[in-house]
Amino acid sequence: MTESTLHDACNLTWTTEKQMVPVLEKCLEMAGRHDCLEEVDQVVSIHRHVLHDCTELMAAMGVDSTIAVVDITIPDDFVTCIVVVHGHFMRVIDNGYIIIDPHASHPAQRAVLERVTRRKAEQIRLLRKIAEKCQISLPGEAVSPPSMPPEKPPALPPAERTEYVVQAGDTMFGIARRFGVPLEVLIRANPQVRNPDVIIVGEIIIVPKGKPPAPTPGPAPSPGRRYVVRSGDTMFLIAQTFAVSLAELVAFNPQIADPNVLVPGEVVLIPTSGGALG
Repeated sequence: MTESTLHDACNLTWTTEKQMVPVLEKCLEMAGRHDCLEEVDQVVSIHRHVLHDCTELMAAMGVDSTIAVVDITIPDDFVTCIVVVHGHFMRVIDNGYIIIDPHASHPAQRAVLERVTRRKAEQIRLLRKIAEKCQISLPGEAVSPPSMPPEKPPALPPAERTEYVVQAGDTMFGIARRFGVPLEVLIRANPQVRNPDVIIVGEIIIVPKGKPPAPTPGPAPSPGRRYVVRSGDTMFLIAQTFAVSLAELVAFNPQIADPNVLVPGEVVLIPTSGGALG
């Protein structure tokens, strides 16, 4: 990651979180008429802490804001307000906090980043609850008609699953290895995790119990393509770039001891069944 990218990501978090203050105040003003006052009040209360976290994160990352906060148009109706807030929050998570994450190596940086991302995750959970209660369609969220429940992995009976609380230093790969389940199975059991490369301390991960039957052996994989790791790369991002599953990419590279630690200059083999990029 370049310094320019880090500065842009930090500035995005700072300006976007500031921009949402008046929109959230408008949401709170109208929430009582939509039976969502408690949920919106929680979102607003959390946001006060997020603003302090964001300022602390900027200082911890050594970035001074160089961009002024530009006022945005505040919608007049509750539904549009919720959609705007949700859209901005998803953008700041994807293009701000997730991009900053690989650059935060010092314990103090990790502490504030984990704290603020945990709060953002709770805000998103509350916004989804509001949307469900008020029948609001949130762009980018999977919503199915009432007659067709949304598709999701079948819930596992309590006897067939374990709820694991993420600890500092945990990764999805490490959790999968600890409990003896395939990485792909663990990822599928946790659709709430937007990016398997970024899990938050205190988050609950569902771990299926038992090992699935071994797959029927297929033809030996082709040699694959060679990709040279660059700064900021992760196995998750490489899998996305070449349109292959993360589990397939990990299995195709047994020479990589820990898929969560890639070194610039290292060679990753890409299965030839992948996409056409590069």
